[in-house]
Amino acid sequence: ADAPALGARTGNRLPYVPELTSSVNGSYEWSLSEGTTAYVSGSWSYFDSFFTDFGIPGLNAAYVELPSFSTVNLQAGITRGPISASIYASNVTDEKALLSYGSSGAPGSPLSPTASGVFYGSAVIQQPRTLGLRIGYS
Repeated sequence: ADAPALGARTGNRLPYVPELTSSVNGSYEWSLSEGTTAYVSGSWSYFDSFFTDFGIPGLNAAYVELPSFSTVNLQAGITRGPISASIYASNVTDEKALLSYGSSGAPGSPLSPTASGVFYGSAVIQQPRTLGLRIGYS
């Protein structure tokens, strides 16, 4: 139902909630020797497009649809007794996904959309490809 106090109209999707998300995870562990194990793991996640606010596209600067994206993460490691070491790669494909967006203007203001209909604002993008090493003791 309409919720005027929130700027929501019947049929609006909830802000920042994709219609579909999915993930596939896999892991394999094996023994290298007495007390030493190794593992590899990976994951793929998909996030469907989502809106940043309630409203009407093109009339509410805050109501923007952010595109869908997917990420791939990989990890491999060894554990011997209380010591562990692993290498990892997050966002392997270096996807530049938009995670959030805040408009700096609205139609009719000095910060209105450009001729192409694009609103200016600030955004948070997904962390770029990250490679690392973890060493632990427990």
